[in-house]
Amino acid sequence: MTTSRLGLSGRLLLALVCVLSLLSIAAAPSTIIWPKQLAGSHGGAFHFYPYHHSGGGRVVTIQLYFTPADPVAVTGLGFNLYGPNGYHIGASKLISTKGGLGVAQLAYAESKPTEWQIQVYNYLPGTEMSYTIVVNGEQLGTRVVEVEKEKPAPPVASPKPTTPSSPVLASGLLTGKSGGAFVKREVWVAEGSGTLLVTLNWSPDDASISRGVGLVAYGPAGETIEGVHADWTGESSVSLPRAKPGRYLVQIYNYMDRLVVGWVLKTTLVK
Repeated sequence: MTTSRLGLSGRLLLALVCVLSLLSIAAAPSTIIWPKQLAGSHGGAFHFYPYHHSGGGRVVTIQLYFTPADPVAVTGLGFNLYGPNGYHIGASKLISTKGGLGVAQLAYAESKPTEWQIQVYNYLPGTEMSYTIVVNGEQLGTRVVEVEKEKPAPPVASPKPTTPSSPVLASGLLTGKSGGAFVKREVWVAEGSGTLLVTLNWSPDDASISRGVGLVAYGPAGETIEGVHADWTGESSVSLPRAKPGRYLVQIYNYMDRLVVGWVLKTTLVK
């Protein structure tokens, strides 16, 4: 979206909304980032994030990690950057859609201290976007949860699922630590034939990063199922046997110190 689409009255309204209704948002310290959600509409749905630029010609890189990122979705999802009085600095450019995770980016510099507004938008009615904003490696406006490295939990009696295994989708950001940073998701496996394939995709995804990023699953009886990296970078998966139904705990890890990776977790039933 650009200011030409808004018109003069729209720009004035935007500036008023930015001044009166924006929440105070601080950079998050780091580890597990839970994404925000934004449901789309024909006229556009928006979330705004204030950011103070300290000036001095410092280049600030803003990245939007989001899902879904299919060819249709990426036409209506992204962000704009506005300066004081609703001045439109620029729009994000899509730089990656690997593994269903979209990454849009915009870099800009200011010579003097100023206030920016980051406008995340969704023009796709009926589509809910999950996203996280990262500015120079720091996450904005999200809840942070610290998870320490731990051993597999002892076996826990779990109720038998009453519905068959079905595809699920989770996504977020994970800032690495030298001792490991982790995020966990429960996956229920229903009894049946075949396996439930759990696939993790992440970005950035070069070979050096892939050495320290991946996943592992812990079964209903406490067994460990190590993830298998694909021949290409940025993907790892585990196969959960439907012959052993119950609750599995999937743990995503990142041992790349201070490196933020965006991740998407999917499940697929394989017969």
